[in-house]
Amino acid sequence: MSVIATSLGLPQGMGVATLQSLRKADMITKKGRGSSAADMLPEDAATILTALVSGATVAQVAQVTTLLLGMPHVLSFKQGTIAKGFNSVRTPPSPFYGTSNTSTLHKGLTAVLKASWHQDAEFDEHGDVWYPGYNTLLDLDSLSFTLGMDGGRSGGFALIRARVTKEVVMTRFYSTWPLRSRIGAALAEGDAQKRSDLLADVAYDPWLVFESQAKLMNASRVEGAVFQEALDCLKDEAPKSRQRVKRFAQY
Repeated sequence: MSVIATSLGLPQGMGVATLQSLRKADMITKKGRGSSAADMLPEDAATILTALVSGATVAQVAQVTTLLLGMPHVLSFKQGTIAKGFNSVRTPPSPFYGTSNTSTLHKGLTAVLKASWHQDAEFDEHGDVWYPGYNTLLDLDSLSFTLGMDGGRSGGFALIRARVTKEVVMTRFYSTWPLRSRIGAALAEGDAQKRSDLLADVAYDPWLVFESQAKLMNASRVEGAVFQEALDCLKDEAPKSRQRVKRFAQY
């Protein structure tokens, strides 16, 4: 876990301290110790990544992460058009393409991870046959995860951008705040091109998208290469021996 924190530019001990807080709050899979420890699931990886990127203190991390993971999907747009015909069914779109898989931030991040996580598996973690979709991590230049909160950490937003097929890049927004009226009006018009152009213009400025009332907003952005590095660490088998780590002051 310290390697994950380092890959994100955080203090080495922050990863372990964050993991301990999440386990204590029953927010990630846990079962026994040593050789009986539970395997990491994509859902766990999404929780850990959100907790680390949030910038919350150890004392706040469980509450803040719960708030962020539950943020609903509020809008999305895509760049490109999915190919039709035989080629379109050879590799189905990434799980991140389906709205039913991305209704909350937790589900959205999990969908990004799943194709890579189960790439070589015949069955998923529930024992069901696994039909892998397009692996979003094949194009790291198109992958990013942006997460922000107001100064009081009472609300937040997230943006996930990922390639879902060879032809299409999908961007999805999540937030605790309502959309600004001009954004809502553009979405209601039903003009797909106008909607796509507007959202592309404001995509990386949450003040233009959400009615947050925030005076101060802190945001972090994880690029694809860092995302892959953190994911590789999370997928590695956990060590089978206990390790004493430096404690962080809780404040």
